[in-house]
Amino acid sequence: MISPVKQFSGKSNDSLEYVAEAIVQEKGMRMVGTDILTLRPFFRRYEKKSKIQTLKPVVSLLEGMKCMGKCLGIHPAFMEEYSDYDLLIDRIKSNPFDRNSVVLGPLSKKVMWERVDSLFYDNQSYFITIVERAKNGFYVHDPEGTPYLELDVEELRKNIEAIPVPKLLIHMGKIEKKQISMDEVWCAFLEELKTRIKDVRDDKCAGADGLTLLYGDIGEKIRSSEKMRLYYNFIDIQKANQSIKEGFVWNQMTVVSETMKHQISEKLDQYNLVIGSLLVELIQEDIQKIKKNLLTCAEIEEGMLELYSML
Repeated sequence: MISPVKQFSGKSNDSLEYVAEAIVQEKGMRMVGTDILTLRPFFRRYEKKSKIQTLKPVVSLLEGMKCMGKCLGIHPAFMEEYSDYDLLIDRIKSNPFDRNSVVLGPLSKKVMWERVDSLFYDNQSYFITIVERAKNGFYVHDPEGTPYLELDVEELRKNIEAIPVPKLLIHMGKIEKKQISMDEVWCAFLEELKTRIKDVRDDKCAGADGLTLLYGDIGEKIRSSEKMRLYYNFIDIQKANQSIKEGFVWNQMTVVSETMKHQISEKLDQYNLVIGSLLVELIQEDIQKIKKNLLTCAEIEEGMLELYSML
């Protein structure tokens, strides 16, 4: 009998949302903007490979899921990290799929699908759900591909080895947790957030510095491929801003004064307004306005970083 599989909408962070929902439900919590616990919406870093320019999250999805698990007090046995890939595959083979599906990643979307747009995404953000054994491997759910796909063991191994970083295996059947209050969740989150603020301030390619570097690398004419990449980057920033707003302004978990909530909300509204202008200017190829608004974004980023450090 085919196991029931949660249906995804196809967004790049669906696996994260799936895991976040399961953890929150298991803990009996009601939280808005759970993905802020991964820290991924907060900080971006500028990267340039050859002529490809991107603004990627400072925190990979691998790090983000581990951070979320730590903040919510998830028992380490249910979020296992593997550097030995043979041991990982043996662990997947022995998993009791009648009781427990597993989420695995980061894998290579480029290897799995030969996706031409795979460079738009953080290379450590692709996770799949393994739901059942198949004759020569496993049935998996890919949030960006088909809802039910047969993958043999060697294909799975190829995807695991394509990105040589430790892998996270999350057991979804029953997530054991420590007894932890919402105040403790908030304190753990702030501790992680402030560590990252220091990292971003020390990184000359992150935060406001990253946007300034992007400004400097835009020439007098934008190629169509570069335009599309920047368009997706700005859309991602809009989504990140919405997550932060949900997490801080509307979420009762966050112990933030009304004054601070107002200041964060105001900065996010300013940021979204400028990003909206950038999206229009990209279509119009108005280079001077694009550069001006990138510098405005950098100023807002610096102001937001200061607000986060005051929490």
